[in-house]
Amino acid sequence: MKKSTHAAAFIFLLASLISYTLSAQDSIKVVHTTIQQSCVNGNFISYRCFGGTPPYTVHLYRYGIFYEDVISNGMGLASFFNLPNGLYSASAIINSDSVISESTPLVSPVTNSGISNLTDHSVTLTWIKLACVKYYIVKMRLDGTTKWYKRNTDGNVDFMQVNHLQPSTLYDYHITSADSANGETALDNSIGYEGFYTLAAANNALQFSPNPAYNSINVKIPLNGVLQIANLSGNILINKKVIAGVAAVNISALLPGTYTMRLITEQNITETKLVKR
Repeated sequence: MKKSTHAAAFIFLLASLISYTLSAQDSIKVVHTTIQQSCVNGNFISYRCFGGTPPYTVHLYRYGIFYEDVISNGMGLASFFNLPNGLYSASAIINSDSVISESTPLVSPVTNSGISNLTDHSVTLTWIKLACVKYYIVKMRLDGTTKWYKRNTDGNVDFMQVNHLQPSTLYDYHITSADSANGETALDNSIGYEGFYTLAAANNALQFSPNPAYNSINVKIPLNGVLQIANLSGNILINKKVIAGVAAVNISALLPGTYTMRLITEQNITETKLVKR
């Protein structure tokens, strides 16, 4: 009984190995893609067929609908040029079997994203829209967390207003281009994200006097933290640890002008404008 069990296991293992080997040999896979950052039909995709003897006739499909044929070279490579945005797959006959590739999106990514109209509770996310994109997907999350909140634009627009944000909070965001047809959707495969800080709540602004100031200011410090004063270029000129209470800050070394004063605590970041005479 034990001997027959081992024999059955060996036969099953051998059959699995043969099946894996055949599937690995008789296949068609993407080996290279190029995606344009404009609406020029310049996307490129190259497939390689494995198994059998080339050349092969490779059929390209866009959103599941036949697009065009290409005859592969002697290495089994078949390349398609000047493609519009879309979701692509390819098929070929290898050793009398029809093999199909995985679906691959070719979608122009978002460029020049940014923010405007930033407040303590809202922001407008902006980007350059492309005529060949159907809509965009905006993802946002609290920095340091892993859960993204997604929202689709209503068609091909170049901005999204986001409300109900928390004051003095760092958010991450990413904007994805989307194209669709025939009930299928293709998304650009760009990665990474950008970030922004919301402003301090109006009733929680950093308080100090006098303003305009001359040689020194008194700053109300609600919590222990770090007080920074920076010029309008973002260069930090004063960086001082402070404790809760009222802090006297010497600003006599600053040139006359407008500065940003920022208090960084474990709970939040508040900032305001300082005018030096």
